[in-house]
Amino acid sequence: KWSIAICCGSNELLVSQEILAKAADELQDLNNDLSCAIGRLNENTISISSRSNGKINVRKIMEIFGGGGSLYRGAAQIIDNTTTEEVEKKLIKVLKPNFYISEQELKNE
Repeated sequence: KWSIAICCGSNELLVSQEILAKAADELQDLNNDLSCAIGRLNENTISISSRSNGKINVRKIMEIFGGGGSLYRGAAQIIDNTTTEEVEKKLIKVLKPNFYISEQELKNE
């Protein structure tokens, strides 16, 4: 089983990419296998910043959301008519142990 921490900002609150990166770093300092911070950068963009201890490949997860990174650090920006809460729900579906949802299935939700 994984130890995962997700921090999701309010859809109405604008944050910077730097704040999301710091939030993901702080969550990772709590010895999680994976830590993610989600927030709205501007009217059209939501971002996910992620950190891992290496048990979970952050790059593969962020690629599902159109981003990238490495085994330990990654990010994605979602430019879409969506909310931070909807992005969080999709992320949780991707992370569910023993459950895989394809990128196409995510797009169809």
